[in-house]
Amino acid sequence: MRRSTIISILLLLAAIGAYYFINQRKAEKETATIAPEATEAPPMHLFEAQGATPSSLRIEAQSGEIILLSRSAIDAWQLIQPIKAPADPASAEAAASQVTALLIKDTIPSLSLSDAGLQNPQYIIAATFNGIEQTVKIGDVTPTESEYYALTPAGTVTTIDKTSLDMLLGLLTNPPYKETPTPAPTATETPLPSQTPETAVPTQPESTPEQ
Repeated sequence: MRRSTIISILLLLAAIGAYYFINQRKAEKETATIAPEATEAPPMHLFEAQGATPSSLRIEAQSGEIILLSRSAIDAWQLIQPIKAPADPASAEAAASQVTALLIKDTIPSLSLSDAGLQNPQYIIAATFNGIEQTVKIGDVTPTESEYYALTPAGTVTTIDKTSLDMLLGLLTNPPYKETPTPAPTATETPLPSQTPETAVPTQPESTPEQ
């Protein structure tokens, strides 16, 4: 075979290889462009507030404790249970915000209610949004002791962060009563001691000399 023929064959093979390499890179770029980027799923809230704030909040414990907060027409929070009294506005608003901020950590549809402690729940939390009450049941603590099992209003077994929920459950032992100002003590005059009247000393009659 002539030398020129060999060189021609090598040049042809090189051209074919370059063509294949360029087309392969182009196909990879097109595939990468078309492929959708992976996006994180949006967080799922325990209560479906849909941007609303709760108008009432009720927490019941299996042991019998209960607290009920209600927002009046003038946007003032009132304690209804355990006793009827004005509620501290800051504490009540913080509790309302905490309710809407509770997030679902995981869903476990295969877990039974009894295994999750939800057949006889430890706590029941009910919040009213736009006139509709939503109820969530709280079961046992998970084996990692960092979450609670919870049953959503839709009936799905989930887990939620223990620390976040414990802050809300603290209302049962520390209700947000509104502090009333303590009146300042008034000055009182100290009574002066009364004078004791002097006791009259009886005088003896003078003796007369005998005659």
